[in-house]
Amino acid sequence: MSSPASPAAPAAPVPVALDNDAVQTAREQLRTIRYDPRFHRWQRRVPATRNGANAHGNDATSAGPSPLDRVSRTLKDFFRWLIGPSAPNPGTPPAGQSGAGGAPGVSPPWEAMLRFMGWTVLAVVAASIIYAMWARRHLHRRSAAAPVTREQLNTALQQGDALAADAPAWNRHARALVGEGDLRLAYRAAYLALLSGLHHAGRIHYRKQRTNFTYVAGYRGPDAQRIRFAGLTDAFNDCWYGHRAPNAQRFATLERDTGELLREAGQQSQEAPA
Repeated sequence: MSSPASPAAPAAPVPVALDNDAVQTAREQLRTIRYDPRFHRWQRRVPATRNGANAHGNDATSAGPSPLDRVSRTLKDFFRWLIGPSAPNPGTPPAGQSGAGGAPGVSPPWEAMLRFMGWTVLAVVAASIIYAMWARRHLHRRSAAAPVTREQLNTALQQGDALAADAPAWNRHARALVGEGDLRLAYRAAYLALLSGLHHAGRIHYRKQRTNFTYVAGYRGPDAQRIRFAGLTDAFNDCWYGHRAPNAQRFATLERDTGELLREAGQQSQEAPA
C-alpha cells in the first residue's frame, strides 16, 4: 500500500529587480496626476466609495462635498495653479494639455498670460481693500478740516453731528455760545468737540445713532483715559438732561479736561506704529 503523496513545498519567491529610474518616473507621474485640477474635478464627480459607502450611495458620504467644500477646493486649485511652475516637469502631458499646476487645455504662452491676469486681479483687490481701510480712517478727517459756517455749526449742533467740524472749531463755537449765555448748548458743543477729536485720533468710531456710553465702552485706549472719558460723559449728561445746572465755572472745567484728554489721545495716536 503506497503512502499518500506529501504536499509540494511552496516555490521560492523570484526576486524582481526594480529600475530606480522607472520608480522615480512613476512617482513623478503620480504627483502630476494628484495636483492636476482635472483630477480634483473628476474626484468631485465620482460618487464617494470610501468610509463604508457603497456604489449605490447608501452612505451619507455619497452625497458629495458641501458647497463650502467646493468653494474651498476651487480656491485651492486656483491658487495652486496661480503659483504653480510654468516650466514643464518630468511626466508633463503633451502640448495642448495641462501639466503639474497648469490649466487644462491651455498652451504655455496663453497660460503665462492667464497667470499674469490672475496676479493683476489679486493686486487690484488687495489695493482696493487697503484703500478702503485708509479712506475709512482719513476721509472724515479731511472733511472735518474744511471750514464751516456758524449756521452749519448750529445745524450740526441740533443734529448732534460731531464730524461736521473738527475739535478746535467746535470749541470756538462752544466759547461763543458761553458768551451768548447759552451754556446748555455750549456743553453740547464741547462734548461734540471731544467726540470729533477722539474719532480722528482713532480712539472711537463715531456714529450718530450711538449713545454716549457706547463710545465709552468701545474706547480704544488706556483704561485711565477711558475712566476720564466716562467722567466727562457724566458731566455732559448731567447738564444736558437737567440733573445739574450749568455754569461758566463748570464749563471751564469741562473744556480744560476735554482738551487734556484730546492732547493725550492725539499724541499717543501719532506715536503708535502705523
